[in-house]
Amino acid sequence: MVDDDSADEVEFELKLRPHDFANYIGQERLKKNIQLAITAAKNAVNHSTMFCSTARRD
Repeated sequence: MVDDDSADEVEFELKLRPHDFANYIGQERLKKNIQLAITAAKNAVNHSTMFCSTARRD
């Protein structure tokens, strides 16, 4: 159970945090590495769904 005070704190903290990479200041190398990892993961998911059949094999 979350009381009103902690809900307000959570909402306030979420407003302080950047919501995308463009709003992060500094740490360019880290941002680039994270973006590459995210892109690779998305490509892996796309690749696996492209080559996996949902048809039953009897």
